[in-house]
Amino acid sequence: MKYLEKEKTGKALFELQGVNGELFVYEDKVVLERKGPIAFIIHGLKGTKTFMFMDIANVRLQEATSTENGYIRFDIINEDIFEGGVLGATQDANTVMIKYNQNELATDIKEYIDKQKSV
Repeated sequence: MKYLEKEKTGKALFELQGVNGELFVYEDKVVLERKGPIAFIIHGLKGTKTFMFMDIANVRLQEATSTENGYIRFDIINEDIFEGGVLGATQDANTVMIKYNQNELATDIKEYIDKQKSV
């Protein structure tokens, strides 16, 4: 896994600059920030969402292909289960869209969160 070398300072262990927002992973939580023109067009002024690992039921990863974006999606305990596929994921508040060259980082993020949840 490729951690950012900031673990002991309280800064993000992973950062992913997605198509429709930014994803930051800390030791015990995930923060989604909606910044930039595409995020504003898709999500408006939804702002920042924070999920503690203990509240995440599942992390879903749909890898991107060379022609289609993928996504990393967080299913939250006691929230409706998302069943929208790639098209629906573009508008989902708990999802960050990824490009083909971000598949490895997204996989590392999913594996880290899954590991932390099992501890």
